Amino acid sequence: MQWKQRFGNIEYVALRLVRRFLFPRDIARWGQYLPYYRTNVSETTPDVIAQKYVQWLQRSRNDWAGRSIVELGSGTTNAVGYALACLGFAEVWCVEPFAIFDAAKDDALL
Repeated sequence: MQWKQRFGNIEYVALRLVRRFLFPRDIARWGQYLPYYRTNVSETTPDVIAQKYVQWLQRSRNDWAGRSIVELGSGTTNAVGYALACLGFAEVWCVEPFAIFDAAKDDALL
């Protein structure tokens, strides 16, 4: 197994921990300075993220359409959840324990 496959997520997890504990409320302002971290990517390109879910699921199960899915860490809106619903998932549950839901942005995405 290659190093990137085995340990590639360590950098991602480390940056998420930095975000969570050092920039809990003001990440939009500081996120541009964190390497490999673009804030609100789920709001700007939710289809790309939804396609990653589908690609992963197609490797393990071909009958993903019509099933339920949970997205953990959905962010301030349900943008990716809406994209997953458009791809044919019967139920999409978006869970975000840390970010504050932005109803105005979410309504605009609908």
